[in-house]
Amino acid sequence: MFSKTLYTLFKNLAILFIVVCIVIFFFSYSSRDYKICMKIGIAGVIMWIISLFFYFRIPGDVERGSFKGADSILQYLIVIVVILIMLAIALPSYMGSNVRKYVLQTKDDLRGIKSALNDYAKDHDSFPTEGLSILTTPTPYLEKLNIDPFSRSKDQGYRYYSDGENWILWALGPDRDYDIEPESMTNPKTDLRLYFMQNSYDPTNGSESNGDIWFSSFD
Repeated sequence: MFSKTLYTLFKNLAILFIVVCIVIFFFSYSSRDYKICMKIGIAGVIMWIISLFFYFRIPGDVERGSFKGADSILQYLIVIVVILIMLAIALPSYMGSNVRKYVLQTKDDLRGIKSALNDYAKDHDSFPTEGLSILTTPTPYLEKLNIDPFSRSKDQGYRYYSDGENWILWALGPDRDYDIEPESMTNPKTDLRLYFMQNSYDPTNGSESNGDIWFSSFD
């Protein structure tokens, strides 16, 4: 029956979308990935609703009943196993490309902020000590401050520390955790640089390895 075919098609699509949504949710790196996850999840629910529409168009209780029981459970299990195998093959490549993309974006953002800091210092003979927002107003040394792409929050930007003479600018990195807390240090030109070098993100240790991405005035 045509209704049976459509029911099976949309049911399997719903399973696929929902499983993909769950996997992305647990392996996501930023709020952007969560948005993708939400869209896929909504699509899965819509597919499931459509499958129910065709299910109730199947004529007769006997034909509907054929979708219940051991055969139906086996069918679900086969579909889920196939999906998981496909995800196991595709997911590492997908997540790795996401990490590389976010690392490049982070470095581009930090270079832009570094340039703005240097322009600010030329005009004021020192670097700002009260945060980065002064770079955008009243004098726009920078058009806007971007959000850290590795942040799961929509408003978490890059971190900045300066004593007026030197500065450090850093981002979460792929581990989505700050490994650097320089505020308690007293000698930013020596101790701080060594501290950052020991906690730097290095892709040769693995694309998702620990460490922060950072730029400084003494590079």
